[in-house]
Amino acid sequence: MAFIQAEMKLSDVILHDPNLIPVINRFGIFLGLGDKSIRMICEEKKLDTDFFLSILNTFIHANYFPEKKFRSFCANQIVDYLTKTNRSYERFLLPNIERHLNSFIEHSDPDNSNLEVLRSEERRVGKEC
Repeated sequence: MAFIQAEMKLSDVILHDPNLIPVINRFGIFLGLGDKSIRMICEEKKLDTDFFLSILNTFIHANYFPEKKFRSFCANQIVDYLTKTNRSYERFLLPNIERHLNSFIEHSDPDNSNLEVLRSEERRVGKEC
């Protein structure tokens, strides 16, 4: 995908790359955007459009990281985004991974010695909780 621009419809961006939905949600933007442009949505939400675009473009382009641009953003913006990202991982991503691993272990051959590391880690984590 080409770089995301402020005048693009956010709904078109999401249609092209649905993996952006959790990233966009961290900014307090949820589905049901209609035909609004990214700039319009950022103005409504009082978000820095350049920061929003930098995060989205960094997420979808593996070799893109505008270090100089990120240095120009307010530290509070970056900390807020990273805090929301961490919270999202703790609430949604990690529990989902745990469910899949538990299901994998549960449906695997109990004599499979390759799974012993997972089983022992599961027992260790279970004692901590």
